[in-house]
Amino acid sequence: MTQKTNTVFDVRNQMRHTIRVANADDDGQRWARELVVQVGKAIKDARSGKSAAWLSDRTAELGYRVSPTVIAKLDSGHRGSVLSVPEL
Repeated sequence: MTQKTNTVFDVRNQMRHTIRVANADDDGQRWARELVVQVGKAIKDARSGKSAAWLSDRTAELGYRVSPTVIAKLDSGHRGSVLSVPEL
């Protein structure tokens, strides 16, 4: 029996806050990628031209630094289908 969709916690690097769609059909993977792209666009629009480093510093003030590299990947749509809850 093959699972079509299964939401699991990503335990690599002790990142229990990361949710990834595993063993999903093509529609599930496409949906996950498109969601990450939409979130990235919204983040880019909301920061109104301020740098990724600036936003990274603001996230650190909230208690969880999201690196400028991750922010840049979200901006450009190159993050794939992975988005952690703190990043969101």
